[in-house]
Amino acid sequence: TYTYSLDEQSQHMSYILSAAADKGMSRIEASETAEKKWVETIIEKARLTADFQEKCTPGYYNQEGTSKRYRNVRRETYSKGVGAYMKLLRAWRADGQLDGLELN
Repeated sequence: TYTYSLDEQSQHMSYILSAAADKGMSRIEASETAEKKWVETIIEKARLTADFQEKCTPGYYNQEGTSKRYRNVRRETYSKGVGAYMKLLRAWRADGQLDGLELN
């Protein structure tokens, strides 16, 4: 799944860069609103899996098994899984609106 995720992210970045170039734009930024919304999503989803991550074998993805009390939720991954994350990216591209980006 790691390779699929990297491929999906590469496709996503290629799409964004192509769309910006097609519009004659050379600067791409995440809007402040979109960034805050994504951080809120990650924090919310991290809370749903906190107990599982704490009990799981220590490793990179669960911040070495640290307890809920010491975890940094801003370092969490999209906890719905790689498949759901790829589906999210594909839906965003299919929409074509470049929602959450500021192009200049």
